[in-house]
Amino acid sequence: MAGSEQGTEQGEGLDVFLNRIGTALKTQLPGSYWVRAEILKADTSKGNHLSLELASYDGSQGAKARAWIWSSNINIVSSFEQSTGSSLKAGLKILFQCRVQFHPEFGLSLVVENIDPKFTLGDMEAKLQAIRERLTSLNEINRNRYLDKPKDFCRVAVVSPESAAGLGDFKTIADRLEKYNLCKFNYYPSLFQGANAVASIVSAISQVVVDIENGNQYDALAIVRGGGDKAGLYQLNEIKIARCICRSPIPVLVGIGHERDSTILDEVANCRLATPSLVASFIQEAIVKNARDAKFNYELLVRSSQSISSFAKQELRDYRANISLLSHKKLESARRQVTEHNTSLTHVPNLLIQNAKRQNEENYINIKLFSGRSIQQAKELVSESFRSAINDTKVNIRSIGSHIQQLKIDVIRRAHHSTSTAKSSVQHYNIQMRQGASNSAHQAKSSVLYKYEESLKATKYYLGQQRNAIENESKSLRVNAAQSLTAIKSDIKILVERVLLLDPSKILAKGFALIMSNEKKVLTTKKDVLKQKNVSLRLKDGFVEAHILEDNHEQ
Repeated sequence: MAGSEQGTEQGEGLDVFLNRIGTALKTQLPGSYWVRAEILKADTSKGNHLSLELASYDGSQGAKARAWIWSSNINIVSSFEQSTGSSLKAGLKILFQCRVQFHPEFGLSLVVENIDPKFTLGDMEAKLQAIRERLTSLNEINRNRYLDKPKDFCRVAVVSPESAAGLGDFKTIADRLEKYNLCKFNYYPSLFQGANAVASIVSAISQVVVDIENGNQYDALAIVRGGGDKAGLYQLNEIKIARCICRSPIPVLVGIGHERDSTILDEVANCRLATPSLVASFIQEAIVKNARDAKFNYELLVRSSQSISSFAKQELRDYRANISLLSHKKLESARRQVTEHNTSLTHVPNLLIQNAKRQNEENYINIKLFSGRSIQQAKELVSESFRSAINDTKVNIRSIGSHIQQLKIDVIRRAHHSTSTAKSSVQHYNIQMRQGASNSAHQAKSSVLYKYEESLKATKYYLGQQRNAIENESKSLRVNAAQSLTAIKSDIKILVERVLLLDPSKILAKGFALIMSNEKKVLTTKKDVLKQKNVSLRLKDGFVEAHILEDNHEQ
């Protein structure tokens, strides 16, 4: 009570009281202690001392404290960085050895004496393994990696910090490609460090996906970040960023500026490249390769079209020759058949007429012989009758004297009658023979004319059929030839159109360029270009001379 009353009446100075607190802390918390914490902020003071603002290890930030690494012990920082590859920065979890210090002016603080790098590395690896297992359980870990590798680039989306050094390296190549209209790049700025880095990167990638769904055509998404330490690199090991990359509908190219160390982004992306400039070089090399392939294919198509055209022309010439030869043979065969038929038609009527003439002559001779024999027989009959009458008269002259005159009259009448009858018979038979011969000749002539007309009709019909057959075959040959020519022209037209699509002028119009030496030789490799002091760039509207300054080699 006495002390209390005394303190109430007089009290003690603040400095004395704070010194008592410092003494009590030294008494109660002597020596050093190992503590786990997360760095909220790290700053270097004027005296080269490092000030750390620390929070609870679980990230709740319920407990906070300030720690110092004095310049006399600053070597523990370089040792930590060499072991982990990361500097002491916000977001890093550390296990450190410290002692409690209380200063009347600066208050309570922790003096860091040592830092365990294994704890920090273990914590990072444990977090990385947890992300892998989560992505595997969601069946997303290989989703983007198994997409087809991009083989051509016309338009690329780029997620990157606006002021990153690596973005400048990337743009050195990208701007050149855009200048010549070889590839277009759309940039989506994002934070890659700090408390809002994860949300910013996720938002940028999500915006790329939205633009793709709205009709923007991208061949790939490039995520680039140049420079920075491992702490900033490990900050990218977040499940939200990894899932955005896995679910991207287009291949993702990652170049975040580290060759030895990788993040979960490198593991799940379609293609991992060490630096932003290598991402741009990868795109450029793909475009150059496609240009070379296009040139090779163009030359191959030109040679193929020339070969096909020559073959088609030769085949067309052969086809025309075969058509001409076949038509000539058909016409020659038809002419020969017509000639033979005409010859046979001419020979048959002549033969029939000769046979008719010969038969008429034979009939005339027969009629003449028959008429002579009939007249001779009539004369003999008259002579015999006359002799018989004379004899009868002489024998019976005495007995029938009275009847001599009458007998004479009867004999004469009978003789006249016999003679008249014989003449009539001869004349009648002669008329019949002549009529028969005339009828035979007429029938033979009619038969010959009928057969000639029939043969002529048959010949004309046969000639008409042959002419129609030749015309039909000629039409068919002309149609087939026209169809073949049309098909060949169509094929040649298609080949020519394909060849024209690969016309160097059209390829140059898209922004490609041919690099040529002073001897106008096309240079296709970097090695060949570096051998030249001056080169010519062939563009779509002419040549541009360029001077090679140096080999700007990027690692």
